[in-house]
Amino acid sequence: MAGPTSASSTPSLSSSPTISKALQPTHVNHLVSVKLDAHNYLLWRAQFLPLLRGYRLMGFVDGTHPCPPRFLNDIVDNPAYIEWVEQDSILLGWLLSSLSDSILAQVLDYETSHAVWQAIQDSLASKSEARQMQLHRELQDLKKGDRSMQEYILRAKAVADQLVTTGNKISSSSLRQHILHGLEPSYDPIVTSLQTTMANMSFEDFQSHLLSYEIRLQSQQAISSTSASVHVAASTNRSPSTTTPPPSSRQQQYYPNRHLRSPLHHCYQHPPMLDTHHPTLLLLLTLILLLQAPTLLVRG
Repeated sequence: MAGPTSASSTPSLSSSPTISKALQPTHVNHLVSVKLDAHNYLLWRAQFLPLLRGYRLMGFVDGTHPCPPRFLNDIVDNPAYIEWVEQDSILLGWLLSSLSDSILAQVLDYETSHAVWQAIQDSLASKSEARQMQLHRELQDLKKGDRSMQEYILRAKAVADQLVTTGNKISSSSLRQHILHGLEPSYDPIVTSLQTTMANMSFEDFQSHLLSYEIRLQSQQAISSTSASVHVAASTNRSPSTTTPPPSSRQQQYYPNRHLRSPLHHCYQHPPMLDTHHPTLLLLLTLILLLQAPTLLVRG
C-alpha cells in the first residue's frame, strides 16, 4: 500500500502552498457530476482539473508538492506534514467519491491522491484517446443506408454524445454536416438547400426538413410503383397483335430449308387445278378415249 512519504528530513514549512479555501468533502459531488468509468476519463478529467486549480491542489496529484517530513530534527512533529496529510486526505476522498464502482475497486490499495491520480491516468488515458478516435471514424463513415431518417439522426446524435463523454464535444454544425454527408444521392436537392440555410436554423428545424423530405420521397416512390404495376397489368391483358403464325412442326420436318428453295418450289408443292370445261382440254380427252376404245373392246 502506498502511503505518504516525506520528501526530505529538513524543515519545509515555507514549501507548503497557501490554501486559500477550506476544503469540504461534500463540495465535489456538486462540482464533478460525472462518475469516472472506463469510457469517460477525458470528460471526468475536464471537470476535475478546474476544481484542483481553484483550490491550488494540482501539486498534490501531479507530485510537484510531495509530502513534507513528518518530524523536525527527528523529534518534533512537523506542522506542515500534518497539514499536508489533512489536505491530501480530503482530496483523496474527493477523488474516490467521483469514481464508479468498477474504477474504485482498482485503486482501493492507494493511500494518497497522487497515487490514485497516477493509477487512473496510466490505466484510462490511452484507452480514452483510442475510443475518441474510434468514435470520430464512426461518425465520419456513418451512412443512412436502410435506416429510417429518424433512426439515422438518432444514431448520429448517439455517437456525438459518446464523443462528449470522452471530453471531445462535436459542434452542432459539424454534426449536421456529418448527417448530410451520409445521405444517398436521392437526397441531393434537400442537401443542397440545407447547406446554404442550416446555419440560421435550430437542430430541430434541420431534422424536421429531412423528415419531411423523406416522406415526400416515399410518396413519389409509392406513386411510381403503382403506375408500373398498372402498366404491366394493361400489357398482360392487351389482345395479341396479328402476326404470321410460325410454320408447323410437320412443315419444319419435311422442309427444313424451305427458305432456300427456288420460286418454282411452290408450284410443285401446290399444282394448279385443271379446268375440265376448257374446249381444248375437252378435245384432248375425247381423242384419248377414242384411241383407247379398240383396246378396251378387244379386252372385253
